[in-house]
Amino acid sequence: MRVPTAIGPVRCLRLRAAVFAALLITSAAISQELQFGFSTPTQAELTPPRIDVVSGATAARLEQARALAADKNWDEAVDTYRTLLAHETDRVVALGDEHYVSLATYCQMQLASLPPDALAAYRRQVDPLAEKWYRDGVAGLDEPLLRRVVDQFFCSRWGDDALLALGELALERADYAAARRWWLQISPLLRDPTGQPLWLALRDINVNAHWPAVERRWAQRSQPPQWLAYPDTQLDLADVRARLVLVSVRAGERERAALELDVFRRMHPEAVGRIGGQVGPYVATLERLLTSAGEWPAESPDPSWSTFAGSPMRSFAAPRLGPIMRPAWGEPVKLSRRFRIEQQPAGLMAGVDNLLDDHQQVPVRESQRPLSCFPIVVDGTVVFGDATGIRAVDLATGEPAVTSDGMLYRNESLDELKLEETQFAPSAHGVPRYTLSADHGIVYGRVGRPATAQLESRQTSPGDRLVGLDLSRDGLLAFRARPQDAAWSFDGVPVSDGRRLFVAMRHSEVTPHAYVACYDASTASLLWRTSIAAADTPAAGRGDEITHNLLTLVGDRICFNSNLGIVASLDAADGKICWLHRHDRSNGKPSSMLHFDRDPSPCLYHDGVLVVAPADAPTIFALDADTGQKIWATEELSDALHLLGVVHQNLIISGNRLAAVDLRSGQVRFIWPDSEHAGIRGMGRGVLAGDEVFWPTRYEINVLDAVTGQRTRPPISLRSIGESGANLAVAHGYLIIAGYDKLIALGPSTVPPNQSKTDEDKSAATTNSSLLLSTEP
Repeated sequence: MRVPTAIGPVRCLRLRAAVFAALLITSAAISQELQFGFSTPTQAELTPPRIDVVSGATAARLEQARALAADKNWDEAVDTYRTLLAHETDRVVALGDEHYVSLATYCQMQLASLPPDALAAYRRQVDPLAEKWYRDGVAGLDEPLLRRVVDQFFCSRWGDDALLALGELALERADYAAARRWWLQISPLLRDPTGQPLWLALRDINVNAHWPAVERRWAQRSQPPQWLAYPDTQLDLADVRARLVLVSVRAGERERAALELDVFRRMHPEAVGRIGGQVGPYVATLERLLTSAGEWPAESPDPSWSTFAGSPMRSFAAPRLGPIMRPAWGEPVKLSRRFRIEQQPAGLMAGVDNLLDDHQQVPVRESQRPLSCFPIVVDGTVVFGDATGIRAVDLATGEPAVTSDGMLYRNESLDELKLEETQFAPSAHGVPRYTLSADHGIVYGRVGRPATAQLESRQTSPGDRLVGLDLSRDGLLAFRARPQDAAWSFDGVPVSDGRRLFVAMRHSEVTPHAYVACYDASTASLLWRTSIAAADTPAAGRGDEITHNLLTLVGDRICFNSNLGIVASLDAADGKICWLHRHDRSNGKPSSMLHFDRDPSPCLYHDGVLVVAPADAPTIFALDADTGQKIWATEELSDALHLLGVVHQNLIISGNRLAAVDLRSGQVRFIWPDSEHAGIRGMGRGVLAGDEVFWPTRYEINVLDAVTGQRTRPPISLRSIGESGANLAVAHGYLIIAGYDKLIALGPSTVPPNQSKTDEDKSAATTNSSLLLSTEP
């Protein structure tokens, strides 16, 4: 269904608000055409994504292999599956309406489901080479070689041994997610029959009181698992389960560890072995480790803020902030040019301006002044991007940092963009988002033309590019990459694991096509690029489009919410798809339209759970990060915009209001304020600091307890930055506030080196409610 939207002579500055607002305007207004060359998005009911599913000869070979197995023609069935396993392809196989896995994973799953006679036939073919790779891999601690055993010969007699060894190596480098993922594949009995990890499947069950019922449910397993698991391990499952409890203890997940230990105590009360450097009964050893973990000094959170949402996993709680007594950058704040956030030329953006106001009962944010800037903090330097380029200021003083004027990289394309505005009808739908990412002192950003999908190539139009700036060497350009031609664009900024950069890309076709790419951090060479999906967008192909999609990096896995109806998990080493999850897209109902304002909206990872708030659907849902299977979904919070993080299993979500949701079940624990008509409406992205959530509205920042939802501090006024909401970041005890066109920081109540004691006394008299009263001179 296409919804005609025309709004009369208003200058549009906000795409997604226009989508929602157009449905609320009278039919007479809707029948008009927009007068300023913009076309607001008309596609409210979005079609399913186009996914590269196996077809043709490959699909025929799969059907042939299944038929051969059904006829017990084991040797030919095994040969066919092995041939398919060697087939290099990004295409996937559907396991259901929503769930897809790679062709290689599917073939391994089919081999694992074969009866013992068939597995014996397979192992006769592959065991000699699998054994050599395994023994060489263990002897040399060669993780790539051990992975070859798992990737190519998963069901060999050495597959489970390789999984155990890979988990040990991951645990040694404190990659707890990877260690758990390897070990959970050793047997289907290590998960609940539904496929969920035990701590999720048994979250509402008293294990000791209901153990017989739990055992009966587990005993009813009949069908092959819908996830990849080794079929007939000879390893002692007590050893494996003990290691899984140890991972939870080491990761600081005490609630999960306690539940897993309860299950272990019931299943293996007498088991003995070596774990955690101790030899003896597993139960007693794990009980001591769990008890002592409560006495371990808390691991200090990273005081920096290295990327959007604070970390590449997009789930970060900064250290708790002390009393904020004064603006850090002078008293009163003098906002000079260096604190200004410059916007793109107005004609390059489409949306609405002055169409909605606070007196209308419409849950919309940024209707007049879009919040585009998301600053980061690297050591003691605040780095932020805007239309002019990438700039830096000192966190403590606000003075220019790294370079004499604080400009690290100037966007030389800005003048060309302004010229383009006069030569072409302005038609780009969306709002530029200036996010950054830092790793090992290098700041990465995207600069150039903001459009990520173009209707036509413009020879005079500057393209986009990725840059990396070394802060330790005066902002020296350490990395630069450009798309191969005008049809390609970088759809956001990269995340880095130190050696490689991972970034979302978009290809302009009849419908936009989403990819994930990997670049070498030192040479800027393209290592791999993987196709994810193609789908229509709200702009409906009526103009250029501005999007900003970010990846989530979890150890050796990359997670991607494409906002095209697909969530993907990829192997960071080679870009191969681990799984895809397809979700239903927008159905065009007016009550669900606010979700179009969710940007950026990367996946949030916490304790094995991947939470997704897609911009193309009102649903928020959680997936098992290892398998891609759905854990829960809700449309109760369709007006939610931002996934802020997790505190004590409370997933904090903000939008029109602030909400806490149980990470494991999706049940709402609190919503604040409890009435939509309370006169408080979120505007901008907040932060978690300790057990507190700092939540910006149009006029102030509210501070609440993330567990109870109760106020913990007086509100902080936003009047000095224009009463337009703000995006927040926290680092080294400072609260950084980025408004529509101003940047400011609140800091600890200490005296800067150049400030007198008398000045400090005057500053201390300023209360939180009147902190930000000054205006730009």
